[in-house]
Amino acid sequence: MSLPPIPKRLAARIRAAQMKVQEARGWIDATEFNALQYEARWNEFARDPAAFAQKYYPGHGVDSYPVQTNMARIRERLEKLPAQRDRNYRDLEEADAQLSKVEADVLKEVGHMRASPGRTPWPAPLEQYKTFHTRAMAQAYHQRDTADAQREGYLARVQKDYDEEIAASEIERQAELDELAEDMKS
Repeated sequence: MSLPPIPKRLAARIRAAQMKVQEARGWIDATEFNALQYEARWNEFARDPAAFAQKYYPGHGVDSYPVQTNMARIRERLEKLPAQRDRNYRDLEEADAQLSKVEADVLKEVGHMRASPGRTPWPAPLEQYKTFHTRAMAQAYHQRDTADAQREGYLARVQKDYDEEIAASEIERQAELDELAEDMKS
């Protein structure tokens, strides 16, 4: 079925309803991405709590406040996930239903209007959720990996600068000691 051109105000209603659907999809994907992160962190802790504490909280033991607080928060988030997933999918269903209703209302309203100039094309339909989900998750992983690589590069540069500074101060100190030894000989 070919959709007719519509007035801008009606196109804006459709786009607003589409944005609600996109937002609901985004919440689902964000929840799933975060769930994977929480589960990975929880599993890493469960495998070897001491190594986890040493890696993320150097100088703190497994029973320390920062380690236990972090794990308690992750456990709480994991416990809330099923309810959050249900709410997100319910919101998506409502947004999809609202979009269908808005499109039907617009189509009905346009059918009762006379043709006029200044109409815009019907807004493009949303991409399939599976395509959206795949693209959104790939983008989220790319952003995470890029941020990790940038942070590691920054830490390497800081460590290199620190090592160079220590080496330079060691050379200066050795020169001062050599000069002091020469002064003491004479």
